[in-house]
Parts: sequence; C-alpha cells; structure tokens
Amino acid sequence: MIEVRGAEPSPHLPPADSGWAAASPNTINLHPSSEWTITAAVRLEAWPAEPARGGPPDSDTSTIDASFEHPEIGARGFSAPGSETDFLHLGNPGHYQVRVHRWGGDQVDTIFNANPHDTIHRTENFLLQFWPSPADHQEVGSTVETATIPRDDVHAAIRNWAREL
Repeated sequence: MIEVRGAEPSPHLPPADSGWAAASPNTINLHPSSEWTITAAVRLEAWPAEPARGGPPDSDTSTIDASFEHPEIGARGFSAPGSETDFLHLGNPGHYQVRVHRWGGDQVDTIFNANPHDTIHRTENFLLQFWPSPADHQEVGSTVETATIPRDDVHAAIRNWAREL
C-alpha cells in the first residue's frame, strides 16, 4: 500500500475487480502476481513530467490516476504499523499520474515450487513513477527523487522478528 504521511487511509477502498494497482484518495493498493509472495521490494520515483516508457524486462505495467492531500508518500505492508520506506516528496498535494511496474512473481512461484519453506527469497518487485497530472499544472522539482526499501532492511526485519519469537 502507498499512502500519504499523516493522513488516514481512505475508507473508500478500490473495488476488488479494479486490478492489481488501484487508487483511492490518499492511497494506492498493490497486489502481487504470486500468491506465494512474502515481501515486496518497492521503489518510488517523483518525476517533473512523464518519464520515458519502458520498464524492467517481463514486468506488468499499469498507469493509474491518484490524488494525495499531502505531498509526502511512503510504502507499507498491509499489516505494518507504519511506512516501511523513506517518505518521497512529490512536490504538491494534488492529482498525479502513476506508472506502476510489477515483476518477479514468476521467480517467486519457481522458488515456492522448489522449496515451499524458503520464505526469505520470495520477493516481488514494484516500481512506481509519479508525475503531475496535466489537469493540475503543478510544479515539482527538476530532478528525480526516489525512496526505496533497502534490501538489507528486509533481512534485518526478518532477523528481528525471529528474535522476538
């Protein structure tokens, strides 16, 4: 889930049939392609204008409209208490176009089929590229800003969780 800093998530979740990437006010909901995915590696990018098309090889791609009441957004797992990425500064509150890339579900399925108990390596990847909606005519920075979940943090979180057991 991608959500704004400090705002309550929208009570209006997108319909179940709205696809694997769907927006509601202040929130974007993402669904992995594999039912065996354990973690998601997420990268958020803010662009001053629409970025060049393309994406990681073999990625699913979707472009959606999103709106945010606050210009800082972060990613968190559905059951996590707070953001699991740094917050990305979009520029201004308002409407944005978002190109979402998702890949790695096939590898997750392969890993699961080889060893259902291997949970550490069952990671799917998401790249979200935000740029201002033409309808808003808003200004954002002239450079690309990013926020990611560092790979080492995923393993540290797993180790900390195991120690608490």
